[in-house]
Amino acid sequence: MNSNHINPTIDILLSTYNGGEYLQQQLDSILNQTYDNWKVLIRDDGSTDETLRIIESYSSTYPKKFKFVDTGSVRLGASQSFAGLMEYSDSDYIMFCDQDDVWLPKKVEQAYQKMKQTESNQDQPVLIHTDLTVVNENLELISDSYWDYQRLNINSVRLEQMLVQNHVTGCTVLINKALKNHCLPIPVDAMMHDWWIALIAGVFGKIEGISESSILYRQHSKNHIGAKKYTNLSLLLKLASLKDRNQIFQRTIKQANALLKNYHKKLSSAHKQILYDYVNISKQNWFLRMKIAFRYEFFKIGFWPKVSTAFHLLILKRER
Repeated sequence: MNSNHINPTIDILLSTYNGGEYLQQQLDSILNQTYDNWKVLIRDDGSTDETLRIIESYSSTYPKKFKFVDTGSVRLGASQSFAGLMEYSDSDYIMFCDQDDVWLPKKVEQAYQKMKQTESNQDQPVLIHTDLTVVNENLELISDSYWDYQRLNINSVRLEQMLVQNHVTGCTVLINKALKNHCLPIPVDAMMHDWWIALIAGVFGKIEGISESSILYRQHSKNHIGAKKYTNLSLLLKLASLKDRNQIFQRTIKQANALLKNYHKKLSSAHKQILYDYVNISKQNWFLRMKIAFRYEFFKIGFWPKVSTAFHLLILKRER
């Protein structure tokens, strides 16, 4: 436990990789938080630009606020880099930070207030997340709601739906230590750290969303994932990209299999059956695939995303 029970120290985990162009704005926005009992733990994943210099400057200027944990001697990728930071942290509460966004001043304060309202005891895994304001590289407005922009239903925390679509954006997330302990180690088959954490929270704990935006979510050419607006054309293009969609679906199956294997003794019989049927769906013929998919509703939210999911289930390469 932290000695300061009223305002505990919140560890903010930041994994960087060639983020020098926007990193200073991100770090300055953290310094401007109304909740000031926080510490940023930084791991670099092998940057070759000015990222390291910027981190060293902030960690030397604010040694109690910014700690350089790893200079990136080994390239891990974003998911495992954040996993390493989670293992390093000993705080009761953890937030996740991207290198290119801007946090609104009350981001930490509002998330922690929601955590206090939600957390019945410290043994209950809890995840808090918020909406985002989508902006371009110059911080000009694209959409005031990422949830609307992506057509997300953040109230849908059913395992069946979360296996095919993640509606939790890592850079808005606050989790408690109970959830962190449930999540680790994050397997290499996890799609991303935030998707894995959301799955564990949905199965073993509680997920609460805040409809107010807490962040300016910057979209630029180097975004690894980012916000992509759903239009009829974009969905048709996704339908056409058979190879990519097939690979993504296979990865969600691998992630589900990791969840089933790693937590087999802790899962309810109902959750085990859901995971078993999803993991084995590619072994079935097209008729049984559709039957299983409609029984559990293994679909993304929305009409066209649902059509897209069904189509890719049909053409998914059959395993023997």
